Amino acid sequence: MNYEQLKADMEAGTQGDWVYSPWYMEEAPPAVKVIDWGLMCTTSNDIDARRIARVPQLERIALAAEAMSKALGQLDKWFDTDDEIMIAMSHEERVDHVYQHHTIRETLAAYREATK
Repeated sequence: MNYEQLKADMEAGTQGDWVYSPWYMEEAPPAVKVIDWGLMCTTSNDIDARRIARVPQLERIALAAEAMSKALGQLDKWFDTDDEIMIAMSHEERVDHVYQHHTIRETLAAYREATK
């Protein structure tokens, strides 16, 4: 995923929160509306309208996840660095340290797979 393009599109696109709006008029399609702006688009069904309305929130989540991935990547490097710290730890602390490192690596791998 290109996060720079995602961010640029967010900034250039329609601003505001998007909401699902079922139209209760006969033959009028479900719609996505932007609060304080008006009608954004119509769709052929309610499910697609609800999905489209989630886009701005999902974009924010994607950018936050990318930032967390970078932070976890830095933490992952720390876990591999200093043997002196490991030697000074108690057995329980070492077990916890290794478990946390394993969890970080699994989480990063799942995130990276999902964002290929």
